[in-house]
Amino acid sequence: MNNTGRLFMLISLVIFGCVDHSEVTVPAYLFIPAIEMTTVKAEGTASQSFRDAWVYVNDTFVGAYATPCKVPVTILGNVEVKVYAGIRENGMITHPTRYSMTAPYSETLVLEPTKTDTVRPIVHYYAQNVFTFNETFDGSHFFKSDRDGDAFTQITLTAQDQAFEGRNSGEIILTKDHPLLIAEYDIARAVPVTPNQVYIELNYKSDVEFYVGFYGYTPGLSPRDYVLGKIRPKDSWNKIYFNFTPYINECACTDYRVAVYAAYDTAVAKTIQQVNLDNFKLIHQ
Repeated sequence: MNNTGRLFMLISLVIFGCVDHSEVTVPAYLFIPAIEMTTVKAEGTASQSFRDAWVYVNDTFVGAYATPCKVPVTILGNVEVKVYAGIRENGMITHPTRYSMTAPYSETLVLEPTKTDTVRPIVHYYAQNVFTFNETFDGSHFFKSDRDGDAFTQITLTAQDQAFEGRNSGEIILTKDHPLLIAEYDIARAVPVTPNQVYIELNYKSDVEFYVGFYGYTPGLSPRDYVLGKIRPKDSWNKIYFNFTPYINECACTDYRVAVYAAYDTAVAKTIQQVNLDNFKLIHQ
């Protein structure tokens, strides 16, 4: 063997000699087209915006994937697959998280190398969830406490053919002469300080930026303003989820009223500006 041959053999041993091919696992695959949701009557709408699937196999985290997705899995054989619904918390693409108000979907599969199994997760709310506020705007609503002093700016009801779902949705009209709405729920309810999370979720579309949140009440003190959930304009119906846990725990008030704030925007090229709302929920555990 000449010197060139010896050199090639040496390089080959260095590059390939330390690779144990027996350790390479050929994966199976899970195809997840979307995540669906089901509810019972007391929980309100099943509308959701679960954009990500958080996948676990035998309780080992495999990864979070935007649906539709094809997920490689190296844990093979008879396994339990769990899929948690994922949201973009506070409407921010940089805040993907598991939605803690819904239970995971679970299915037993036999995973084989190179084989693709289709998983169609259907999730539901946890049974222990408390729906402190659940406003559907069907036929009437309770956002009638006016904090802005302008009787013209109110949350009214749409016609049925303009509703997101059901009989009606909520509608706010803003003009240059009537530029502000601050509407508060008529009914005050308690929300406990808890390590568990508190979420506001709602469907909306809007010509302008607006805010949702709550006022906190404690006897002998002025109401505390936590209408801090900023929602950017959207010309088609959308769903958003806000984590209000730190504000509830900071306020530690006796009770709360959810609220909406919207203001006319002179930079928007519409003389009549609208905000539409539906399925406004405050949920805690």
